[in-house]
Amino acid sequence: MTARIEDQRLVAYVDGELDAEAARAVEAAMAADPKLAKTIAALRAEVALIRAAYQEPLRAEVPGRLVAAVDAAFAERQADRSGPAGGAGWTPGRTPGRTWARHPGFGAIAASIVAVVVGLAGANYFAERSVERELARLEALRAADQEMIEAAISVALEKHVSGQPARWHNPDSGSRGSVEPLRTFKISTGQWCREYVNALDLRGWQERQATLRAIACREPGGRWKTRLRLGEES
Repeated sequence: MTARIEDQRLVAYVDGELDAEAARAVEAAMAADPKLAKTIAALRAEVALIRAAYQEPLRAEVPGRLVAAVDAAFAERQADRSGPAGGAGWTPGRTPGRTWARHPGFGAIAASIVAVVVGLAGANYFAERSVERELARLEALRAADQEMIEAAISVALEKHVSGQPARWHNPDSGSRGSVEPLRTFKISTGQWCREYVNALDLRGWQERQATLRAIACREPGGRWKTRLRLGEES
């Protein structure tokens, strides 16, 4: 029976990051375990896809209805480009407006802010400027969390193989989460797209846990933009 090798070590082996001794140990395990060899072959194929910067067509079985749904979302986005700035995509270093308002968690932060305002006003404990500072603090926590989420999505989709999550943690708010790519495919526009799971444990400015599934496509400039939200897992 072959000893189990951790997923992170397999990824490191495929990326060529193990030392010679550790690499020989993985190769010996591969020789004794055909299933392990098949797993490593699949990882190598996906790494090759990512490193090729999405120039070669992917021979993967993706349901036609999924590709059609992403195509439709892309067409809708193109038609909407003349409208206000914003959209479903998350961009590191930028805080979109309309997108966040559509996010299921936006209602929670709005309710939290209202509760703070009403509570403070009812108790007459803080002056108006104190309320403004509290609102600014909550908004700063929310903005910092979203920036980290955006960065994790970008790193996961651009650099990680399927099943290898990118994790983030904001010590100021206590929020944390991970973004895990699932599969990669090409749509009719020629763009590469990836399905991913976004696991969130939000704190500080709201209390919410969620696991969201979505599909993002790679823009010509290399930025990933979420095109389709597949729902929330319980």
